Amino acid sequence: MGKLRSVLSLFVCLAALTLPAAAGASGELDSLFDGKAAPEKPASPLLDPARTQPPAVGELGGLDNRSWVTISADDSHQRGKLADLGMSIEEVRTGVVAGIVDPESLKKIEAAGFQVQSRRLLASFGPEDFPAQDSAYHNYAETVAELRSIAGSASDVATLFSLGKSIQGRDLLGVRFNKGSGAKPGILFMGDHHAREHLTVEVTLGLARYLADNRAHPAIKSLLEKRDIYFVPMVNPDGAEYDVETGRYRWHRKNMRQNADGSFGVDLNRNYGYTWSDVGSSDDPGDDTYHGPNAFSEPESRAVRDFIVSHPDVRIMVSYHSYGAMVLYPWGHIYDPVPDARAAAAFKTMAQRMGQMTGYEAMQSSELYPAAGDTCDWAWGERQVFCFTFELSGRGFYPGAEEIGKALEANVEPAVYMIGLSDDPYRAASAAVASLPARRTSPIEPVR
Repeated sequence: MGKLRSVLSLFVCLAALTLPAAAGASGELDSLFDGKAAPEKPASPLLDPARTQPPAVGELGGLDNRSWVTISADDSHQRGKLADLGMSIEEVRTGVVAGIVDPESLKKIEAAGFQVQSRRLLASFGPEDFPAQDSAYHNYAETVAELRSIAGSASDVATLFSLGKSIQGRDLLGVRFNKGSGAKPGILFMGDHHAREHLTVEVTLGLARYLADNRAHPAIKSLLEKRDIYFVPMVNPDGAEYDVETGRYRWHRKNMRQNADGSFGVDLNRNYGYTWSDVGSSDDPGDDTYHGPNAFSEPESRAVRDFIVSHPDVRIMVSYHSYGAMVLYPWGHIYDPVPDARAAAAFKTMAQRMGQMTGYEAMQSSELYPAAGDTCDWAWGERQVFCFTFELSGRGFYPGAEEIGKALEANVEPAVYMIGLSDDPYRAASAAVASLPARRTSPIEPVR
């Protein structure tokens, strides 16, 4: 992974950065799998032989029968209906959506009158594109090693911690930045709720490395003295390992719970307790958007919940996903804005500012399609924690090693902006803060 080491040079890069077009541009399906080798890192085995081995669970039920489909859908209401019928929506374009669906859900979709424009079995995508060329990405063992390296290199401000355990017993390991003592405003950054979204691990790791390497910079030093900052790159380590362990990507989204029907996995981002199972998720365990047997049935989502409950000073959460180039905020389960007018203004202002910083599109989550049981609706609805979902840029789930640096460069400025505002996110909509330019020599809001 091309690590970013200099804060000032990075800000210059940010100001000049031009992002690639958002996912959904025309082209063959194979262009979703255009990974290239990372020139700065020699080729190495995808998985470290010394990694923790997952328990043997057999083959993932239904994998070879799932398809990538494009389906006509005119608006968020139709997209919501498709999500209710079991489709995992991954791309939204004018008049059409694309994503993953199993045969039973596809029958339901067709029976409901939707027009299926194209269909291709996931099994037909060959292994030559990924992941052999993709050694720049971190598997679980490499992620743990990098977190230890970050904490070790900045032991004056950084320590390791664990949110809890995955369903297969892996630590949900993270790194905390906190200089000094006493209660401070906090922020939590998370990656990889969805197993196949490996780019989110790299961005979360890269942001942590950025703080460690630049902790002596006056602006960063001030943040570390006045904020409590947490990074957890892999919320779903079991699923992430399963997705890569054969040397061929398996398109796996969920965790690794063994379901009663023989399938595996619960969609962690549909398993949170606020309006759980309402819309945009599936009752079918075989579907990619299966919400689980009950709210917080999974140890991974419970670990996030318990961390937030036990850390009341955490006032902002960030959940990185890929792909789509979007900044999303609550509500996701309904079209109404959050009822607190001041919060609604702060959410919208922050999202728009961060959209300007990244080139991403800012919107309320339900504008994409309504979905219940996700991380950010729970964070705001139950805990009044400001929460944003970042859909990173890049073509497809496996965009290649060269996308790592682009995504990280795009997301440093909004990350530091949120850290600065984590004392009082409401002030984002104040005239003094909202009037500041989106790109500056330093992206840091006044620290109080």
